[in-house]
Amino acid sequence: MERVVVFLDYQNVYYGARDAFFDKSAPSRLGNVNALALGQLIASRGPEGSHRVLQQVRIYRGMPVAARDARGHAASWRQMEAAFDVGETGAELEQAVNDEFGYYSCTAHIGC
Repeated sequence: MERVVVFLDYQNVYYGARDAFFDKSAPSRLGNVNALALGQLIASRGPEGSHRVLQQVRIYRGMPVAARDARGHAASWRQMEAAFDVGETGAELEQAVNDEFGYYSCTAHIGC
């Protein structure tokens, strides 16, 4: 059994989905991706005969610092919860914070 960890750069995935599936005039919510579903798809597409199990999905993205932009931070956090379908999957979001640059890395742990 192979364990798989998927790393996603949120902005590249988001803009790639928008470019592939939507017109530029489409509402901004279109292009958001279910990170768990994408991770499961990637893990399932191993070489023939392999048995791969999704262990973890990690999304890295810049987010507004809550102290500077509470509304933007809250909106970004809701996007992350939706990307991991937190309510349904029980995934846990963790954040690593660099307040100086406003960078957060978010990780979902699945079955660890």
